Amino acid sequence: MEENGFKLVTKGHPLCAKRQVTRSTKHTPLFCSENIVDDNLYKRLATLKSDENCLKYSEYLKSLIDDSGIDIKKVVCYGIGRVSSDLTAQYQLSVLLCLMEIIKVKQALIYDPILTDDEIDVLEKFGLQNIGYNERCRHSIDVSTLFYMPHCSVSMYNNLLYANWKTQQLNQMLIIGNKFSSYFIRMTDKQLFQKSYYLLKIKDGFVETQLPLFIIPNIFNDTALHIFPMDKLQLLDSSIWKEHEEPFIDPNDEEFKI
Repeated sequence: MEENGFKLVTKGHPLCAKRQVTRSTKHTPLFCSENIVDDNLYKRLATLKSDENCLKYSEYLKSLIDDSGIDIKKVVCYGIGRVSSDLTAQYQLSVLLCLMEIIKVKQALIYDPILTDDEIDVLEKFGLQNIGYNERCRHSIDVSTLFYMPHCSVSMYNNLLYANWKTQQLNQMLIIGNKFSSYFIRMTDKQLFQKSYYLLKIKDGFVETQLPLFIIPNIFNDTALHIFPMDKLQLLDSSIWKEHEEPFIDPNDEEFKI
Protein backbone atom coordinates (compact mmCIF):
# COMPACT_ATOMS: atom_id res chain seq x y z
CA MET A 1 0.00 0.00 0.00
CA GLU A 2 1.34 3.44 -0.90
CA GLU A 3 0.46 6.98 0.00
CA ASN A 4 2.00 10.16 -1.39
CA GLY A 5 4.79 8.13 -2.93
CA PHE A 6 5.75 6.43 0.33
CA LYS A 7 5.16 2.84 1.39
CA LEU A 8 3.11 2.55 4.56
CA VAL A 9 4.16 0.10 7.25
CA THR A 10 2.31 -1.05 10.10
CA LYS A 11 14.03 2.87 20.65
CA GLY A 12 13.29 3.42 24.10
CA HIS A 13 15.48 6.29 25.08
CA PRO A 14 16.91 7.40 28.43
CA LEU A 15 16.09 11.09 27.99
CA CYS A 16 14.11 11.39 31.19
CA ALA A 17 17.12 10.48 33.26
CA LYS A 18 17.00 11.42 36.89
CA ARG A 19 20.54 12.73 36.82
CA GLN A 20 20.85 16.14 35.19
CA VAL A 21 23.45 16.47 32.46
CA THR A 22 24.81 19.89 31.61
CA ARG A 23 26.96 21.22 28.82
CA SER A 24 29.95 21.37 31.13
CA THR A 25 30.25 17.59 30.77
CA LYS A 26 32.52 16.72 27.86
CA HIS A 27 32.05 13.60 25.78
CA THR A 28 33.97 12.24 22.82
CA PRO A 29 31.89 11.17 19.80
CA LEU A 30 32.08 7.46 19.07
CA PHE A 31 33.43 7.72 15.55
CA CYS A 32 34.73 11.28 15.31
CA SER A 33 37.65 12.89 17.05
CA GLU A 34 36.60 15.94 19.04
CA ASN A 35 38.53 18.43 16.96
CA ILE A 36 36.77 17.51 13.69
CA VAL A 37 33.23 16.70 14.82
CA ASP A 38 31.98 20.26 14.37
CA ASP A 39 33.04 20.66 10.75
CA ASN A 40 32.21 17.10 9.69
CA LEU A 41 28.80 17.05 11.37
CA TYR A 42 27.82 20.43 9.94
CA LYS A 43 28.69 19.28 6.43
CA ARG A 44 26.92 15.97 6.93
CA LEU A 45 23.69 17.58 8.14
CA ALA A 46 23.82 20.26 5.45
CA THR A 47 24.14 17.53 2.81
CA LEU A 48 21.27 15.46 4.23
CA LYS A 49 19.13 18.58 4.59
CA SER A 50 19.37 18.98 0.81
CA ASP A 51 18.69 15.30 0.16
CA GLU A 52 15.62 14.71 -2.01
CA ASN A 53 14.25 12.06 0.36
CA CYS A 54 14.46 14.34 3.39
CA LEU A 55 12.87 17.21 1.49
CA LYS A 56 10.05 15.05 0.20
CA TYR A 57 9.35 13.58 3.62
CA SER A 58 9.33 16.98 5.32
CA GLU A 59 6.89 18.28 2.71
CA TYR A 60 4.61 15.35 3.50
CA LEU A 61 4.81 16.17 7.22
CA LYS A 62 3.92 19.77 6.44
CA SER A 63 0.82 18.62 4.57
CA LEU A 64 -0.29 16.70 7.68
CA ILE A 65 0.33 19.73 9.87
CA ASP A 66 -1.62 21.93 7.44
CA ASP A 67 -4.51 19.46 7.57
CA SER A 68 -4.56 19.74 11.37
CA GLY A 69 -5.33 23.45 11.13
CA ILE A 70 -2.70 24.24 13.79
CA ASP A 71 -0.31 27.10 13.02
CA ILE A 72 2.94 25.89 14.58
CA LYS A 73 4.84 28.59 16.48
CA LYS A 74 7.41 26.43 18.25
CA VAL A 75 9.19 23.09 17.82
CA VAL A 76 10.59 21.02 20.68
CA CYS A 77 12.79 18.04 19.87
CA TYR A 78 13.53 15.37 22.48
CA GLY A 79 15.66 12.23 22.38
CA ILE A 80 17.28 12.67 18.98
CA GLY A 81 20.38 10.67 19.98
CA ARG A 82 24.06 10.97 19.03
CA VAL A 83 23.90 12.96 15.82
CA SER A 84 27.67 12.77 15.28
CA SER A 85 27.69 9.00 14.99
CA ASP A 86 24.16 7.64 14.59
CA LEU A 87 22.71 7.42 11.08
CA THR A 88 19.10 7.22 12.30
CA ALA A 89 19.58 10.37 14.38
CA GLN A 90 21.14 12.20 11.43
CA TYR A 91 18.25 11.43 9.09
CA GLN A 92 15.58 12.18 11.71
CA LEU A 93 17.26 15.50 12.48
CA SER A 94 17.68 16.39 8.81
CA VAL A 95 13.97 15.86 8.16
CA LEU A 96 13.22 18.12 11.12
CA LEU A 97 15.57 20.82 9.82
CA CYS A 98 13.85 20.70 6.43
CA LEU A 99 10.45 20.92 8.11
CA MET A 100 11.51 23.87 10.27
CA GLU A 101 12.56 25.74 7.15
CA ILE A 102 9.33 24.98 5.32
CA ILE A 103 6.97 26.00 8.13
CA LYS A 104 9.18 28.96 9.12
CA VAL A 105 8.94 28.16 12.81
CA LYS A 106 9.77 31.04 15.16
CA GLN A 107 11.40 29.02 17.95
CA ALA A 108 13.06 25.59 17.99
CA LEU A 109 14.36 23.86 21.11
CA ILE A 110 16.24 20.59 21.54
CA TYR A 111 17.39 18.42 24.40
CA ASP A 112 19.02 15.05 24.80
CA PRO A 113 21.37 14.43 27.73
CA ILE A 114 23.78 12.46 25.56
CA LEU A 115 24.43 15.34 23.15
CA THR A 116 27.98 16.68 23.42
CA ASP A 117 29.00 20.32 23.57
CA ASP A 118 30.35 20.01 20.02
CA GLU A 119 27.11 18.52 18.73
CA ILE A 120 25.10 21.25 20.42
CA ASP A 121 27.29 23.92 18.84
CA VAL A 122 26.51 22.49 15.41
CA LEU A 123 22.77 22.21 16.12
CA GLU A 124 22.68 25.85 17.19
CA LYS A 125 24.07 26.81 13.78
CA PHE A 126 20.95 25.22 12.29
CA GLY A 127 18.63 27.23 14.56
CA LEU A 128 18.08 24.69 17.34
CA GLN A 129 18.48 26.10 20.82
CA ASN A 130 19.64 23.75 23.56
CA ILE A 131 17.23 23.68 26.51
CA GLY A 132 20.24 23.21 28.75
CA TYR A 133 18.78 21.05 31.49
CA ASN A 134 16.79 17.86 31.78
CA GLU A 135 13.16 18.87 32.16
CA ARG A 136 12.15 15.20 31.74
CA CYS A 137 9.88 16.11 28.83
CA ARG A 138 7.67 18.18 31.11
CA HIS A 139 7.54 21.16 28.79
CA SER A 140 4.37 23.15 29.35
CA ILE A 141 3.25 25.11 26.28
CA ASP A 142 1.58 28.47 25.85
CA VAL A 143 1.73 28.57 22.04
CA SER A 144 0.98 25.97 19.37
CA THR A 145 3.87 23.52 19.48
CA LEU A 146 5.15 20.53 17.54
CA PHE A 147 6.94 17.96 19.69
CA TYR A 148 9.35 15.92 17.60
CA MET A 149 10.04 12.70 19.50
CA PRO A 150 10.59 9.72 17.15
CA HIS A 151 11.46 6.48 18.93
CA CYS A 152 11.21 7.86 22.46
CA SER A 153 9.95 5.88 25.45
CA VAL A 154 6.34 5.72 26.62
CA SER A 155 7.35 7.42 29.88
CA MET A 156 8.54 10.46 27.95
CA TYR A 157 5.20 10.87 26.17
CA ASN A 158 3.45 10.41 29.50
CA ASN A 159 5.49 13.19 31.11
CA LEU A 160 4.70 15.48 28.20
CA LEU A 161 0.96 14.86 28.55
CA TYR A 162 1.20 15.44 32.30
CA ALA A 163 2.84 18.83 31.75
CA ASN A 164 0.02 19.91 29.42
CA TRP A 165 -2.99 18.32 31.08
CA LYS A 166 -5.52 20.93 29.96
CA THR A 167 -7.76 20.73 26.93
CA GLN A 168 -6.55 24.13 25.69
CA GLN A 169 -2.93 22.99 25.77
CA LEU A 170 -3.45 19.55 24.28
CA ASN A 171 -5.50 21.04 21.48
CA GLN A 172 -2.53 23.20 20.45
CA MET A 173 -0.04 20.33 20.51
CA LEU A 174 1.16 17.95 17.81
CA ILE A 175 3.39 14.99 18.61
CA ILE A 176 5.49 13.11 16.09
CA GLY A 177 6.55 9.97 17.89
CA ASN A 178 5.85 6.30 18.42
CA LYS A 179 2.33 5.25 17.50
CA PHE A 180 0.26 5.60 20.67
CA SER A 181 -2.07 2.91 19.36
CA SER A 182 0.82 0.43 19.43
CA TYR A 183 1.14 0.85 23.19
CA PHE A 184 -2.51 -0.07 23.65
CA ILE A 185 -1.83 -3.27 21.72
CA ARG A 186 1.44 -4.24 23.39
CA MET A 187 0.61 -3.19 26.96
CA THR A 188 -2.26 -4.03 29.27
CA ASP A 189 -4.31 -1.31 30.93
CA LYS A 190 -2.62 -2.22 34.20
CA GLN A 191 0.83 -1.74 32.68
CA LEU A 192 -0.21 1.56 31.12
CA PHE A 193 -1.73 2.72 34.41
CA GLN A 194 1.59 2.13 36.14
CA LYS A 195 3.91 3.41 33.43
CA SER A 196 1.87 5.86 31.35
CA TYR A 197 -1.23 6.92 33.26
CA TYR A 198 -1.91 10.04 31.20
CA LEU A 199 -1.61 8.23 27.88
CA LEU A 200 -4.14 5.69 29.13
CA LYS A 201 -6.56 8.46 30.13
CA ILE A 202 -6.26 10.22 26.77
CA LYS A 203 -6.84 6.99 24.80
CA ASP A 204 -10.02 8.29 23.14
CA GLY A 205 -8.90 11.91 22.89
CA PHE A 206 -6.44 11.93 19.99
CA VAL A 207 -6.26 11.31 16.26
CA GLU A 208 -3.30 9.36 14.96
CA THR A 209 -1.91 9.44 11.42
CA GLN A 210 0.66 6.77 10.70
CA LEU A 211 3.74 8.04 8.90
CA PRO A 212 4.97 6.27 5.78
CA LEU A 213 8.15 4.28 5.54
CA PHE A 214 11.27 6.33 4.88
CA ILE A 215 13.85 5.20 2.30
CA ILE A 216 15.74 3.65 5.24
CA PRO A 217 13.00 1.61 6.97
CA ASN A 218 13.93 2.06 10.63
CA ILE A 219 14.11 5.87 10.54
CA PHE A 220 10.36 6.37 11.04
CA ASN A 221 9.04 2.86 11.62
CA ASP A 222 6.02 2.64 13.94
CA THR A 223 5.85 6.45 13.95
CA ALA A 224 2.80 8.70 13.72
CA LEU A 225 1.57 12.27 13.98
CA HIS A 226 -0.83 12.77 16.89
CA ILE A 227 -3.25 15.65 17.38
CA PHE A 228 -5.86 16.27 20.06
CA PRO A 229 -9.04 17.73 18.52
CA MET A 230 -11.17 19.72 20.93
CA ASP A 231 -14.33 17.83 20.04
CA LYS A 232 -12.72 14.54 21.09
CA LEU A 233 -11.26 16.02 24.27
CA GLN A 234 -14.64 17.39 25.31
CA LEU A 235 -16.20 13.94 25.03
CA LEU A 236 -13.85 12.53 27.67
CA ASP A 237 -14.99 12.14 31.26
CA SER A 238 -14.56 15.59 32.82
CA SER A 239 -13.19 14.04 36.01
CA ILE A 240 -9.88 13.12 34.32
CA TRP A 241 -8.85 16.78 34.15
CA LYS A 242 -8.97 17.01 37.94
CA GLU A 243 -6.54 14.09 38.26
CA HIS A 244 -3.10 15.63 37.96
CA GLU A 245 -0.73 13.56 40.06
CA GLU A 246 2.96 13.78 39.20
CA PRO A 247 4.17 10.66 37.35
CA PHE A 248 6.22 8.30 39.50
CA ILE A 249 9.81 7.73 38.43
CA ASP A 250 11.14 4.32 39.34
CA PRO A 251 14.86 4.76 40.19
CA ASN A 252 15.47 1.22 38.91
CA ASP A 253 13.88 1.89 35.55
CA GLU A 254 16.59 1.75 32.86
CA GLU A 255 14.82 4.47 30.86
CA PHE A 256 15.74 6.97 33.56
CA LYS A 257 19.41 6.12 33.79
CA ILE A 258 22.26 7.84 31.99
